[in-house]
Amino acid sequence: MKDVLSTKFHYRTFKNWIRFSWLPIFSSLQDRVIFLDSTIFSLVSGTFSGISYVGIANTIGNTVSNANAISVGLSPKLLATQNIKHVEGILDKTLLFAIPMLGFAIVFAKPVIWLLNPIYINGILIVYLWSLIHFIWVIRGILGSSIESLDQIDIGFRASVKDFLKSNLFKVRLVYGIGAITYLGFLVIAFLVARELGISELNTVILWGGVSVIVNVLVLITLILMIRKNTSFNFQTVRTIKYLLITIVTCLISNQVLSKYLVYDQSIFVFGPRILPQVLLFIGMYFGIIFLVDKQSRVFFIQIIREFKR
Repeated sequence: MKDVLSTKFHYRTFKNWIRFSWLPIFSSLQDRVIFLDSTIFSLVSGTFSGISYVGIANTIGNTVSNANAISVGLSPKLLATQNIKHVEGILDKTLLFAIPMLGFAIVFAKPVIWLLNPIYINGILIVYLWSLIHFIWVIRGILGSSIESLDQIDIGFRASVKDFLKSNLFKVRLVYGIGAITYLGFLVIAFLVARELGISELNTVILWGGVSVIVNVLVLITLILMIRKNTSFNFQTVRTIKYLLITIVTCLISNQVLSKYLVYDQSIFVFGPRILPQVLLFIGMYFGIIFLVDKQSRVFFIQIIREFKR
């Protein structure tokens, strides 16, 4: 430790840290501002029960967000190789899981709400909206981090503040910031109009979800345009349509089985075991069909199984 502390202090490095310390602060502002939506709702409506619906919806929507775990190692790969093929591959594998997870959240919204708290059973549409929001967050998170990782403006100490302002490191966070401010602005207007028109609290929360979906879609479109402008990014359209069609088939069959055979019970110990076979049916049906019809996914699943066997 003494040898480490006695080494020469690099003032230039310290100076650059201070000089560009505004960038991570600016980057974190969006994460702080975005969570003001619940505060705005409670201030305008004067109640907190609507936030409970959002809490239930986020709990179920987090199922979709778990697909984001696949992209954890993407940024280091891009920093090391600058290969856009990594983005295409990770996005494809993420959609392989995210699309059925979205379908699962939609089909099993009512049973899961029943398990969590039956009094929120009339908030199914809210669950649909927030599940879609989580799905969009997963995709935009991959694209946003990819655009940032492909920008090499922060290598060395040659870049000026002006260079950083022109870089994608700043532009991506600027898009997020503008999206957050736009989102909160439209929310205030929507909540005030809903209060003046006497719209019910449940419908106001649905309106809240609609505003969030629209703004997040606009942010996602902006990121898609940015990554296509700066790279040769090629979206796997055919494979994504395949995942979507198989998910739709799985959802339709699962929904029919749920409607016909699932009996709701007040006891969680009775109802829980009843829903478990339906969950396994959904998972087995989707991945079974994918395994049979998609060679690339089949190889991917076999590789995963081999890793577990080690």
